[in-house]
Amino acid sequence: MWTGIIALILLATYLIEFNFISAYKNKIEFSDDQAKSGFASYSATKVRTFKAGLRITNLAAAICCAYVTANEYNIYITFLTFIGIFVASETILRLSNIAKLPNEAIESVSRVFHLTAYPIARLFKNSEYEISTNRSYELNNCSTTTNEKAENEVEIFQNALDLSSLKLKNCIVPRTEITAIEVGSNVDELKKLFISTNYSRILVYKDNIDCIIGYVHSSDIFDKPSEISDILNPIIVVSEEMAANKLLKVLQKQKKSLALVVDEFGGTAGIITMEDLMEEIFGEIEDEYDNEDEYVQKKISNEEYLISGRLEVEETNEKFGLELPTSPDYETIAGLILTHHNILPKKGEIIKIGKNYSFEVIKVETTKIDLVKLRVSNAN
Repeated sequence: MWTGIIALILLATYLIEFNFISAYKNKIEFSDDQAKSGFASYSATKVRTFKAGLRITNLAAAICCAYVTANEYNIYITFLTFIGIFVASETILRLSNIAKLPNEAIESVSRVFHLTAYPIARLFKNSEYEISTNRSYELNNCSTTTNEKAENEVEIFQNALDLSSLKLKNCIVPRTEITAIEVGSNVDELKKLFISTNYSRILVYKDNIDCIIGYVHSSDIFDKPSEISDILNPIIVVSEEMAANKLLKVLQKQKKSLALVVDEFGGTAGIITMEDLMEEIFGEIEDEYDNEDEYVQKKISNEEYLISGRLEVEETNEKFGLELPTSPDYETIAGLILTHHNILPKKGEIIKIGKNYSFEVIKVETTKIDLVKLRVSNAN
């Protein structure tokens, strides 16, 4: 009988240690919400108390169960055992006085069983379900990153679909910003223009900018041409009413990256590149040759902003949290001002738009608004 009692005692002890070493550790390190709210919310002292209490209770239960087999008061001992297990298991965590026992006393009991049970428990460890705290954090962080990535992919997909309704006139580089050279100019002038602009391609015209006859690539300069016409490349000419997705197909088919956009009268409306079309899908694409100062968008104070006339109204609203009026009739800040003012304003002139916005013209050229200062008032 004593052999059976000892066997039951050891069995109960190892079962408890298995529980805490395997199940408890896995649940805590997996960052399970229920485990956190149950076990992990208790202090280390209370957890040790809980473990010690369960060990003692199970030891008593094992002894009583062994004694039941040889005692005439079987029913009473069984009942008392049940009460003991229930009370100890359900209420021991609420007995704060037990937690006041010296940690060393509790740990000394726990350490003995832990050292003997831990090596055996390792043999039954299921590594498939063990996830470290760091790994759990990585999974949570990955989930957040995945959501952001999904949102970006949806936006890109929507932009690609919108190309079919996007007219070229709404995404071109306007004629006022075109850099070009007359076909009869000296080759040395062309070299200087390449150096000063950092452009890889420069348009070539005959007589005036409305008569574009082609373009020159910077790599062609190494052929040491005697005249610009010797290295002239043909250019694709398209209407400003053409859909952006159709031009994308044309450029891909002809293996070109530049097109000339003309208006209904045959005049030069602007140019568009493959990069411009890609930016309509993926957003701004910057490279080492982009000029950061080309489009100014600077917040001076909560009420004042310095803005380039070429900046898009929607981009300005998004960047500074403004509500500047938008319309299909214009895309840029300069277009917004000209739509409301009708004529090209002079330097220093102030144009009010609505009750809350006023634009002071800082820099203006012959035919375009370069730079403005926006003042925002909170008047209703």
